Amino acid sequence: MNAEVIKAFTNATRDVLAQEMGEPIEFQDARLQGGPYRVGDITVVVGLAKDIEGAVLMCLSKSTARQYLSSVLGEAVEELDEVALSGIGELADWGRAAELARQ
Repeated sequence: MNAEVIKAFTNATRDVLAQEMGEPIEFQDARLQGGPYRVGDITVVVGLAKDIEGAVLMCLSKSTARQYLSSVLGEAVEELDEVALSGIGELADWGRAAELARQ
């Protein structure tokens, strides 16, 4: 995997988050890294296959996850239960779809 793939996921995910939350999103620096991996409060793993092998890890704080879900659902989300975490997992699909649409 190369840095361009990571940049594509980062840009697409940032765009989706910013659109859904209605404000600019600040990311930490993305990096190409071998294990061991550091993870955040919530980590979404996107496996890649075919021409590109590897995985992209997207880490969010619980606060960011609650804020994102509250924006999407239009109501306050206090608890990150299974349904809420499923919504965070969908973020990975939206980010991937947004990047594919750009190509």
